[in-house]
Amino acid sequence: MTPKEEIRAGIEQGDKLVTLLESYYQQNREYPPTLEQLTPQYINVIPRTISGQEYEYKLLEPNSVWGQPYLLTFYLETKKYVNCSYMERFKDWDCSIDTSDH
Repeated sequence: MTPKEEIRAGIEQGDKLVTLLESYYQQNREYPPTLEQLTPQYINVIPRTISGQEYEYKLLEPNSVWGQPYLLTFYLETKKYVNCSYMERFKDWDCSIDTSDH
């Protein structure tokens, strides 16, 4: 598998999680504190990336510097230090090199 294929598949699975997070929000008027809150009402099992990586989800404080309610991120197995994060305010994914300790 190439990094490009891993990114494409990760975004495809991630988009399903984004849809579930938005459904949860519409019903509860808040985002869940963890992805596990989506089970079993919205999904039976939290999906992983095609390479078996877990999605990282973090609920952000209102008015955070990110300007969005949460971060949803996955890291590539095929390319070290590359991650993709869903940018809710842009309704799109951003893939970049991670310079922090992971």
